[in-house]
Amino acid sequence: MPLTVVLVGTRKGCFILESDADRRDWKMRGPYCEGWPIYHAVHDADSGAIYAAAASEWFRTQLVSVLQPATRSLRSSHPEQR
Repeated sequence: MPLTVVLVGTRKGCFILESDADRRDWKMRGPYCEGWPIYHAVHDADSGAIYAAAASEWFRTQLVSVLQPATRSLRSSHPEQR
């Protein structure tokens, strides 16, 4: 069954919401890049990677890799979500 994925950028980080095709039950993962305001997030369908545009007054604007499918590495401070 197809998977529906919604990427949500907030002041607290990037969240990933996943559901099946019916979209009745949702699973939320995150925050990734915790503490960073995320203004835009995209999913690269070819590689499966997720990239996010983050900005802070201290570190300025950065493009961060939230998920790299080859290593399945995630930028999260929550060990259960890695």
